[in-house]
Amino acid sequence: MEGCIFCDFKILDMSGTSLKLLSINTIVFPIMVGGIGLKKCEIKVACPSLVSLDFIGPFAWDFSFQKLNSLQNVFIYLETMPQKTPVAQCQHVTHKILEGLHNIKVLKLAGEFLEACVLAVPFHHLKSLNLSVFTVCWNVQSIINLLNFSPNLEALKIFSEWCEPSKCFHIPNKAISCLTCHLKVVELGEFEGNENEVEW
Repeated sequence: MEGCIFCDFKILDMSGTSLKLLSINTIVFPIMVGGIGLKKCEIKVACPSLVSLDFIGPFAWDFSFQKLNSLQNVFIYLETMPQKTPVAQCQHVTHKILEGLHNIKVLKLAGEFLEACVLAVPFHHLKSLNLSVFTVCWNVQSIINLLNFSPNLEALKIFSEWCEPSKCFHIPNKAISCLTCHLKVVELGEFEGNENEVEW
């Protein structure tokens, strides 16, 4: 579903029992044509055969992921968080998303997802994690939490605009569990060698 105009939908309910691949991309089409797209919408996905899910769009009001036992690969890109929305509400949305995806093996997060992420969901099956964030220093604790809840991670990639050296962030001394267990590959995009990047 690419470039679709969702004119003030209240609920977008995807429940195909045989559906294996689902991609929703509402960013490629301007919302100027009318309506508010999916920003005020509840998004429900209940597809027991679903293997791959891509969601590229606005920070919707609510997400509900159910019966996703076959899901392996997920890409979530959330646009800028809605203005004047309480932080607690954004945190609730991100928690519900991650809670519904806890059995996946490959996870890609982009946009401002980590800005509102308060993680308390274990990802015991996660093997590959790809993070694309605007500025790492805003997301240090969220990234560390995500790593600590992914003990079997084998591949990690972080692509970001790194902080300026003057905006130094602190990495806790305590060990990040996945770094001493199964991690085999690490990629840092746009590495320039400043103090923050070396700290990572």
